[in-house]
Amino acid sequence: MAPRVSVCIPSYNYASYLPETLDSILAQTYPDYEIIVVDDSSKDDSQAIADGYAGRFPNKVKVFTHQERVNKGISATCNLAIEKSNGEYLAWLGSDDAWYPDKLALQVDELDNHPGIGMTYSYADIIDSKGVKTGELMGRDMTHDLLPMLVAANYVPHLTVLHRRSCLGKTGHYDETLQYSDWEMWLKMANFFSFSFIDQPLAKYRVHGVNMFTGSTNETQTRHNLAVIDKFMRMPFDGPLASPRILALLAFRMAYLQFKLNQPNQAEKYLSNCFIIDPDLAFQGDYLAQWLSLFNDDPQFGLLAANCFPQSRRSQFEVVQMEKAAYYYRRCDLPRARDYALRSIRMDIRNARKRELIGTILQASTSPRIYKFLRSLRMRSPG
Repeated sequence: MAPRVSVCIPSYNYASYLPETLDSILAQTYPDYEIIVVDDSSKDDSQAIADGYAGRFPNKVKVFTHQERVNKGISATCNLAIEKSNGEYLAWLGSDDAWYPDKLALQVDELDNHPGIGMTYSYADIIDSKGVKTGELMGRDMTHDLLPMLVAANYVPHLTVLHRRSCLGKTGHYDETLQYSDWEMWLKMANFFSFSFIDQPLAKYRVHGVNMFTGSTNETQTRHNLAVIDKFMRMPFDGPLASPRILALLAFRMAYLQFKLNQPNQAEKYLSNCFIIDPDLAFQGDYLAQWLSLFNDDPQFGLLAANCFPQSRRSQFEVVQMEKAAYYYRRCDLPRARDYALRSIRMDIRNARKRELIGTILQASTSPRIYKFLRSLRMRSPG
């Protein structure tokens, strides 16, 4: 009889952490699972360690490799794990990460008791190379605004997920052309299924300096993000992903990525297009500004976005920038407070008469040129 849960481990070159990973699964309070380790042609002792566990726990642990032991990357490795697994539910765990003992028990119970939910996930504690918690958490509850928040950023830690195998009938497997294929998978799942969020850490994500993606440059990460958004803008999908609101937010997200890649003309094109796709978005500047804050704290991009708003609809967007200036001021992040205050003034010169904004900028600035600039704005500002 097939186990209810298949725990899939794409394994590559983390031999020093793999025993803790496997032990954390074997220590689960929920017993009905199998462990599928797919070694992606590791150059260390990872496969030997996995084979040793398979020898000791033959009814639990199975080890596979790609044909001819070639390295194919994490997406292809995840897909082979799917093919070799048998469970009704699929869980994922990196070979350098670990779970808390009640992870599977809580999540199996969640899916069993809520048949309308396709996937459940949770927070993950961030730990260092020695397993010590840093005090930071990965993950965010997106269930109140799932697709918009997921377009903004991937707030689903892969190692915390449990989903139904049947979901793959709608989504297909991981896209092997993408580096951030987990983000792409969650977007597809959110198009067809609802998610649930368990409000506690169920896993431990290890940061140790040689994680698969943490060593890549900002430009490389931006291009990986862009590839995911570009796919959803080019490929037609039925369902919520085809709605004007989501298509507009995808265009807005693409604008930010183009801006990060120093393509301001492309960024402006996408920004303008988002208000054509969903004209109602121009009436919801407060919503858009809050959504933007999920992935961007660059005042220059915020200013570019404001300039693309229909002139008569900038006020709500502008108010949120003022609120951000106050927020960063209260946190004693004076340079960022200054940037948002200046942005608000550029949006509407009348804000140069607001003492709290001027005070924020002056306190965060040492240059006399800033003071002269503000004096000139006050003189030009209407009544």
